[in-house]
Amino acid sequence: MSLHGTAFIVIWHDLTPGFEEQFERWHTEEHMPERLGVPGFLRGSRYMNWKQSPHVCFTFYELAHIETFRSPGYLARLNAPTEWSGRVMPGMTTRSRSASTSPNDSASVGGCSGSAARMSPGSTRLATGYFS
Repeated sequence: MSLHGTAFIVIWHDLTPGFEEQFERWHTEEHMPERLGVPGFLRGSRYMNWKQSPHVCFTFYELAHIETFRSPGYLARLNAPTEWSGRVMPGMTTRSRSASTSPNDSASVGGCSGSAARMSPGSTRLATGYFS
């Protein structure tokens, strides 16, 4: 399956114990539909690995183009979180987000599992995870 659009954002985070059920409901019922309602957001996927810590959660959004992050629709959502978001966000810890453009138009993503890797500048530790 090819990448939809030319840009994407990846988000890793952990959850404070006790926030798991509330996070699952919020992300499924409010957050994902809200983001996908923003013009330019084309597809979103969330992967969970409850055995991985930190960063048990990995979310991948595909965007039409990188300018989506500067769009009025996205900025309105980002700058005015809902009340439910305000209750859930404190339970999301060790957050790491990265946005980029696809190096080509034939990037392949999708399916029901995947792997992700990230490395902080100056770090010798590579964080990896397998999500399904």
